[in-house]
Amino acid sequence: MLDVPKQKVERVSQNNAGIIQKDGNFFATLDGIQIIPIEKELAQNIAIALRVQDKVDEALITGNRIGFLKTIQMLNCRKTISAVRGTRPIQSLTNRKELERTRKLPVQEWWVKMQEITGAKETLEDVDRILKSGKAPVIGSNESLQVKESLDRNPADLPAVVHVFDVPPDNLDGVVSQLAQGPGSFSTEDFEGKLGFNHTFLVLGKDSDGKYACFQKRGPEIREPFEILELDAAVTAAVIPAESGTHLSVIGRLL
Repeated sequence: MLDVPKQKVERVSQNNAGIIQKDGNFFATLDGIQIIPIEKELAQNIAIALRVQDKVDEALITGNRIGFLKTIQMLNCRKTISAVRGTRPIQSLTNRKELERTRKLPVQEWWVKMQEITGAKETLEDVDRILKSGKAPVIGSNESLQVKESLDRNPADLPAVVHVFDVPPDNLDGVVSQLAQGPGSFSTEDFEGKLGFNHTFLVLGKDSDGKYACFQKRGPEIREPFEILELDAAVTAAVIPAESGTHLSVIGRLL
């Protein structure tokens, strides 16, 4: 990901949530005790993101490294997940010059380019992949996204990527009717321009205490951290309540 000193993969925060390495294997943990095995490259990328967060915290305290902070601010929740998945090189995700160049484009070209720069285009491509695998979107509320319930029913989806969208009030009846038609009734056209992008995060797995560990960038602002949290805490911290009170989540196994 980013140019940080090469250190041991292990990285655990003050609350003991993080990535650890034991006997050549890699794990996520919420408490430093219960562990969830995860794939090596994903573990290493998440560990680096968490170490970068340490550097962000330090820079915010000291007021130094403004250029570094501006670069990191290019990473919203969607682009962060692309980075740790390794689907796009970090340089393309944090290219500030490219953002500056878009401001001179005609409106239509600007819109298309911003979809790419903000990670919306790649998110919709991933939504398309998941929908074509036969997965139906999961309807939820501001009180419960129903992600936990979905993963409880489908543990083979772990580790999972979760894309959360807002259902506008005017589209609510149509979305509910469409869901009743079952898997295959939705396509990316139903999401693009009709539903609002809200949040994207990873569910890494479930520990022996029955808690799901998640990795996310809490939001687009520099003070919104890269973090590993329990599922309910992650959702509470990062998902913005929908005006209609209804969300649609696309949940699929991480590739």
